[in-house]
Amino acid sequence: MQIPLSYLTILVGVSQGIILGFIFIVSPYFRSRANQFLSYTFWTTAVLGVNYSLLMSGIENNWLILANDIMWEYLFPTTLLLYFAYALDHPLSRSNKQYWLYLPFFITLLINVIIDLDVDFHLYHLSLLHNDPFIQGYYFIEDAGTLIFAILTFSWSWRIIKNYPPKFPTPWFQEFWWWSTGVMLLWIGLWLLYEVGEKDYEGYIFAAVSILFSWVTYRGVLQFKLAEEKFEIRKILAAHQQNRKEEEPAPIETSLPPNIYVHRLEQLMQRDHLYRDPQLNRDIVAEKLGISSGYLSQQLNACSGINFSEYINQYRVAEVKRLLLDPTFKTYSLLAIGYEAGFNSKSTFYATFKKATGLSPSAYQAQSTRISQT
Repeated sequence: MQIPLSYLTILVGVSQGIILGFIFIVSPYFRSRANQFLSYTFWTTAVLGVNYSLLMSGIENNWLILANDIMWEYLFPTTLLLYFAYALDHPLSRSNKQYWLYLPFFITLLINVIIDLDVDFHLYHLSLLHNDPFIQGYYFIEDAGTLIFAILTFSWSWRIIKNYPPKFPTPWFQEFWWWSTGVMLLWIGLWLLYEVGEKDYEGYIFAAVSILFSWVTYRGVLQFKLAEEKFEIRKILAAHQQNRKEEEPAPIETSLPPNIYVHRLEQLMQRDHLYRDPQLNRDIVAEKLGISSGYLSQQLNACSGINFSEYINQYRVAEVKRLLLDPTFKTYSLLAIGYEAGFNSKSTFYATFKKATGLSPSAYQAQSTRISQT
């Protein structure tokens, strides 16, 4: 039996929504009040997809009809708005007024339950509910209301993003808003087409939702969390520098006579921590020393027997080792620590660290923890 493409796109979107929501709720790495609302948004969207797929598959069940008549479309704009409010510390996150946002969902829930218990479950008979013009008019107002409500909540979300910047510089919130708004505009456009031509476009909507979830997985779950952790690590390191002299990585040992340029280079590394800059290169350092990049390489090789990249990576590895042994940084991911130490990719970080220590960062941390506990 061939599965329609629209079903496959819905299945992918539903699966991604359930998994992402579960990750945000369960994982200590991502758990936060703001991410709880993001989970609710994903799960609500997944419920919509499941209900639609079951109905389109031909399953006839009154409870499924009731679940499908619940206007989840009034719920996910609310939870998404509250995600932005909590993530950006908007006053709405601390106000009881936020609960009024759920009123459209619960009002339509009550009305639809009353309708379905009569029309589908036949528990009673209200003549008004069997008046086709009345029912059709109500459903049109209900559907149009979801679009108006979505536009209002998305507009409010944008004002929150513009007026309450995040605690560290990141384009994540604006990017996420534009992506989710794009899906909403597609939904509005396809709804209007449905009203005109009565053609089903749900598969296209969930294809867009699937793309949105994929983007959130990469840009939000991975990149945003790393950026947040790097920012927090940087603040801790800056505070350490203000309060006391940090324990610096050991200078390069050499049996050759001291070289003035290598000595100044070591000062830049140990005092200014230039190695933490992932874009650092030989030309930048040579300019700071007032010499050519070729002469820098020559002097560094003469004193230490290693090239520029190896020299910088020594400091970066030493920084990572120091942070891994510091309980202050125990809650941060290994990758965030590696990036903040100056590595610009996961592969370079792991390969360089293992070459220098003979262990992966996680194995080194575990070994050090066992030694400290004995």
